[in-house]
Amino acid sequence: MLFLFDLIYQTVKILLKRIPLFKPFPKETVLLTKPIKIITMKKLIMIAVLLTGMTAMAQRHDMKEGRKSAKDLTAEQIATLQTKRMTLALDLTDAQQAKMKTLLTKDAEERKAKMEELKAKRKNDEKLTADEKYAMQNERLDKQIAHKKAIKSILSDEQYAKWEKMQKRRGMDKKEKKKRGREARK
Repeated sequence: MLFLFDLIYQTVKILLKRIPLFKPFPKETVLLTKPIKIITMKKLIMIAVLLTGMTAMAQRHDMKEGRKSAKDLTAEQIATLQTKRMTLALDLTDAQQAKMKTLLTKDAEERKAKMEELKAKRKNDEKLTADEKYAMQNERLDKQIAHKKAIKSILSDEQYAKWEKMQKRRGMDKKEKKKRGREARK
């Protein structure tokens, strides 16, 4: 990590030497017989670049940690957390909570099994064919439709409308993250 900061520092230093910057003050100014050093624009720019880089590195590290910790949870734990979040957002009754937990547990188990299967294929360097990709997407969409119907049968009309609104907002957030990820890779 220090290597990265050193590399950034050296690069900025070289660039700033080539760019002539306006210096409004001399290097030292005398004020009440004590010399005060004035920070030049070059130094300010280097400090800003280094701080920005450090902040970005810390945020990426935090996001990766969050994803890793979610992978360590069991399907039951994931379903419990999702149920509690939905209870807080939608004000679910005890009966609705029980039904949601069973539905979400089943979905989480299926998702974990599918992820393990895909990991095994990736480990063996097996590529998915176009037909397999189509079948997977088709299966995923069928499951989403069934999941939506099951949730509609559990929730009241008002709760369901609020849940759909939450899902749309969540989908938009995912699109934003994907877009930012693509831009960062460029």
